[in-house]
Amino acid sequence: MPYYGDISGDFRNLLNEDCEVVVVAVVGGTHHDCYRCPKRAVRNAPQMDEAKWYDMKTVEKRRFMECLGENSPPLEFGYAVFELDDFTNLRSHYKLFQDVSFPPIWDIAIRGIAYTEILYELSGDTNIEFYPDQFRSGVQTDKLCEVIENRLKKAEIECVSSEQVDGVQAADCLAGAVAEEQKGGTPWLEHTNAESQIAECSSWTLIELERLLVS
Repeated sequence: MPYYGDISGDFRNLLNEDCEVVVVAVVGGTHHDCYRCPKRAVRNAPQMDEAKWYDMKTVEKRRFMECLGENSPPLEFGYAVFELDDFTNLRSHYKLFQDVSFPPIWDIAIRGIAYTEILYELSGDTNIEFYPDQFRSGVQTDKLCEVIENRLKKAEIECVSSEQVDGVQAADCLAGAVAEEQKGGTPWLEHTNAESQIAECSSWTLIELERLLVS
């Protein structure tokens, strides 16, 4: 089964206190199943070429989250959410401010780790296809794919854009929904009626990051 990934926020901005929260999200299902919810969300918004959480109105956001719940299963989804304190409480966290490379550079590494921890929770180390959203930089994109490939030996990885692969839009919207809720906004996960089925992998990701920091 294919899985799709995206991120809300920026890890470097989080350390600089220019960002409140970062969320990494994954949605899994057939191409048709994953695209159904973004398509439904914006079907009455002809001005939108694709579903992006922060461009959507409240009714469109609610429509998306309800669709996730209605289609779970077969849809699977999970996320990892981070605030500044999560990093500053880690041992050797000062290395993050030194722009440490493990390799690769830490913010690419943490994104890759978060993706793989969510995928482990959802599917185990099985033969899956995973399509994370790409960086603007080709070099950074290659590094991200490398991190994931090194951790998921049986997976087929291809970094793509949401314009190329529609399923990434579902991950974008889930990441945005979790981030908005974390910042005190609408409790969007309640609209899925599937909270118990959502994999939450923040702690495992931070444990792995700390292991790299102190090694």
